[in-house]
Formats: sequence, structure tokens, C-alpha cells
Amino acid sequence: MSWTIAVEHVTEYRYTEPAQVSYNEIRMTPQENGEQLVLETGLEISPPVNLFPYRDYWDTMVQRFDIRHPHDRLRIVARSVVKTPAGHEVPAVVSPKWDEDEFAEQLAPTALTALPADKRVQAMISELIASNTPASAVAKAAKFVNRSLRYQPGSTAVSTTAAETWQIKKGVCQDFSHLCIALLRAAGIPARYVSGYYYPLAEGEIEQEVAGESHAWVEAWVGWWMQIDPTNLNFDPKRYIVIGHGRDYNDVAPFVGIYSGSGESEMAVNVILKRLA
Repeated sequence: MSWTIAVEHVTEYRYTEPAQVSYNEIRMTPQENGEQLVLETGLEISPPVNLFPYRDYWDTMVQRFDIRHPHDRLRIVARSVVKTPAGHEVPAVVSPKWDEDEFAEQLAPTALTALPADKRVQAMISELIASNTPASAVAKAAKFVNRSLRYQPGSTAVSTTAAETWQIKKGVCQDFSHLCIALLRAAGIPARYVSGYYYPLAEGEIEQEVAGESHAWVEAWVGWWMQIDPTNLNFDPKRYIVIGHGRDYNDVAPFVGIYSGSGESEMAVNVILKRLA
């Protein structure tokens, strides 16, 4: 059974001295596809701006805007209502042969998915390659990452690489995803980073609001795009809302901006999820 989930994502920047000008991009619009249906979506931005929407190279909806006058704060409210998938229909042929990969961009390493020269990591890559099918290797990689890392908010930054995460053995969802992607690509399995939201309650009551946050997980090509969440392991499609895909976090960051000014900035983010049906 699919769910209908409302999302409110509030991002606020405050500047100690007015920013003279700022240039910004938002990726907070849920993806419309054959499985996920977007019922409502919209943005409220203060100070008021003109939005310039476009789809990026990875087909993620981007809203670009500039503020060309002094401002001491920037507030972005993204609201959406999404009908999530009930589940994924697995094709009759669920996994290709190892030599059928054709997604070069999802196989190439990036700065964030660089692997350490570690014997345990190399042993796992060999084990993945020896798996009967790519699909079984994907499940094995996610379990390895989940058991190797400890979830600890604040332990890493958006610039933390998979190699650095492996060294400290802790991180957040984007770190779990980067390490899982790195392992899969090293084993020859195309993998991509998914940005979106995750409803944290397995049986959330109707109209119940819960605190959430931007979430990241992984899709790997195994003859179809197999979704796996190395942070939580149990992937229940109705609890996930997809914003977009990319090679790593940098391709689908929810907000990217630069500003000109002499002051410092402070950011606050608040995400509320509500199950409507």
C-alpha cells in the first residue's frame, strides 16, 4: 500500500552583516516518475525573488534565484505532498551478467567516493565480485557498510569522503551512501546517489507530524535500478520520497549558495513530515 506524505522543509540563513548579493540553487522539488506521484509542490522565499527553474544533467528539478540587494536573512520554505510507491515490481530477469554494465558515469569514482587502500575494504570488493549476481552483491555491500559504520550526527561534514568515513568508522546517511557507492563501483556495479526524505516511523498514524531531515540512499543497476539504504538496511518504498539522483552529494545538494558580504552566516534547517493517507 502506498502512502501520501506531506513535507515541509525550512532552511534559514542569518547574516551578522547584510549580504550584499547572493546566488542560489535549490533542489527540493520531489521527482515525478512512474512510481512516485507529486500531488502538490511549491516554494516560499523571503526576501521575494524571481525563480528560474530548470532540469539539471541528472534530470533533477532545480530552482535558481539571485538576490541583488542587501539582506540580513534568507528563508526558504519548500512544501510538497507526495504519493509514494507501494513497492517495486522486480522484472523477470532480475540481474544482468557481470559484463553487461553500460553506465560509465555511475561507475567512475568521484572525490567523495574515493576508497582507502585498506585490506578489509579490498577483501570486501573481491567478495562482491565473486557474488553470484550483481543484485546479491548490492545487498552484501549495504550490509557491510551498515555493520562497519556507526551513525553519529555531527561527526562528518558534506565534504567528508568515503575514505575519511572509513577511517573514523562513523557518519550520517550521506557517508553511508558514499561508502556503499564506492564499494559497488569498485566491484564494477553502476551505482548512484539518491537524495530525498525518509519517513522514520514504520507505522506512522494519519496526520501525525514527525521531525525529519534530508536523507540519502543508493540505487544500483542490476538489470533495473535496485534501491538500498545502507543506513537503515530495510528499504520500504512507501517511506521514501525521491528528490533526485547524481554521482554523489555534490550533484544533488538541497541548497547551494554563495554571497558577498563582510559578515558571517548561520544556517538552521527544519524538516517536518506528515502522513496524510
